Amino acid sequence: MRSRVTRLTGVAAGAALVLASLVAAGPANAAGGETGTLNVTIVDDQGKPVNAIVWLVPEEMGEGSPEPFPLEEPEPGKSSYSQEIEVGKYGIVTMGGWSIMSCAGVVSCATPPDEMSLRGDGAVTVTDGGVVNYTVTTATPKLSGNSKVGSALAVDTPILEGLNNLLGGMGGMAEFLGLFGTSFEPTVTWKRDGIAIRGETGATYVTTGEDVGRSITAEVRLPNLLSLMFASMGGGPYEQFGLLPGPATLGPVVVAKNDSTTDVRIVGKRRVGHTPTAWITVKGADRVNGWITVTGTGDKPLKLRLRDGFAKVELNKLRAGKKTVTATFDGTSTLNASSDTATFKMKKAKDGKKKNKNKKSSKKR
Repeated sequence: MRSRVTRLTGVAAGAALVLASLVAAGPANAAGGETGTLNVTIVDDQGKPVNAIVWLVPEEMGEGSPEPFPLEEPEPGKSSYSQEIEVGKYGIVTMGGWSIMSCAGVVSCATPPDEMSLRGDGAVTVTDGGVVNYTVTTATPKLSGNSKVGSALAVDTPILEGLNNLLGGMGGMAEFLGLFGTSFEPTVTWKRDGIAIRGETGATYVTTGEDVGRSITAEVRLPNLLSLMFASMGGGPYEQFGLLPGPATLGPVVVAKNDSTTDVRIVGKRRVGHTPTAWITVKGADRVNGWITVTGTGDKPLKLRLRDGFAKVELNKLRAGKKTVTATFDGTSTLNASSDTATFKMKKAKDGKKKNKNKKSSKKR
């Protein structure tokens, strides 16, 4: 039974043969007919130049017709190409960067190059004496997620789509995924203020209280298995022309505390001689514990500990009149402070004696 690495090498070798034949073909020289100039520049979605090679897919291919050919002579470290070619319509295929392989104006990039066909949009048309400037934009790894503490940050790369383009036409992608599953996820090192966080090397990272106010970055590298695959190509174009991307640093994300909300409600009779109660509730991303300061109770400010986000204060020293009770949550290592104020009126106590006299006088009548 063939080992996983042996089967990996076999699929990679098939890819190497196809790619090597394309590069070895050399650039097509313009014939004596009508010609125009095509200039192609390759950048990533951050606007930075990408080392890549470019070949063109003519509109009509077959016996006696042109086959895919490189645009200009490929060179290591090159990110722009220019060549005088025959007039016509062309699809553009690029190899390099985090996208591995991408296409423009081609129906399916996951097709053997000599079987590719053009689609209506994305292809370029070269006219006699004309100059066409075309920019290919390749995808890069992205960092997504919420900057609030306790949220997940995630790294996403275009690697799988690029591999599908590179190997799909040879039936290799299904075998790769069946053999290795998630082994093509990028190698990630999560860092806090530039220092690696121990044990955090997956594609996602959930921030903690230790991260609040600090910068989180992700250093992303090609999967080790993918590097092995390209090495097994025996000096193919990715190695020969330096097309594999170097490490990418994503971020920084400065982690922030979550917001809290404080709510004060007065319950019970609001009359002198009775004892209303201030119910205080503090909400956050999780269960809230910590301390609150309460003022306006008729006494000096009170410091109370929350239990599962709740506390209450009996207001037994209030005189008649308009009153305000304010509760201020101090905040925690993961929650911002918040406060709320309840305004209400304490009524005067009822005069019981006067009330009884009125009742007696009414009976005599």
